[in-house]
Amino acid sequence: MYYIIAKFEAYQSPDLKDVISSSDIIVTATGILNILGEKDFDLLKDGTILVNMGAQPNEWDHDLLKEKSVERDEVFTGVTRYHYKGNKRIFELAGSNSANLVIGEFATPFEVMDLTFSAAIKGMEYLFANHESLSGMVELPQKELESVLVKPL
Repeated sequence: MYYIIAKFEAYQSPDLKDVISSSDIIVTATGILNILGEKDFDLLKDGTILVNMGAQPNEWDHDLLKEKSVERDEVFTGVTRYHYKGNKRIFELAGSNSANLVIGEFATPFEVMDLTFSAAIKGMEYLFANHESLSGMVELPQKELESVLVKPL
């Protein structure tokens, strides 16, 4: 539904297949089980990173990813590299669990959320600073940008 609204309001609304096949990092936050599956995995670039920031685990088909990978290994704590169908690497953060809720092996929940918000803010900072040079970005009206930016005191 939001895709249709965005189209009618003249926002850039690329096809999901185009987005998936050209993205280095895919962040889901849908709350929908297995929203990404084998057809989507087949489109991913080599080295794509999958991050679930939704409220539910397994927003992509985690079991299928394991099943179709010829090899997998943990490259960092909480980061698994899959050799999907033997021809591409897919990196999965937090085992398809909600990364914002489980990252930080020895951290308290407050510290985990602090790290999550810090990472999100740094990501937004990068997007705002570099939006003109990034392809596939949806331009937000100035009013919308101002409503999400925190102004210094």
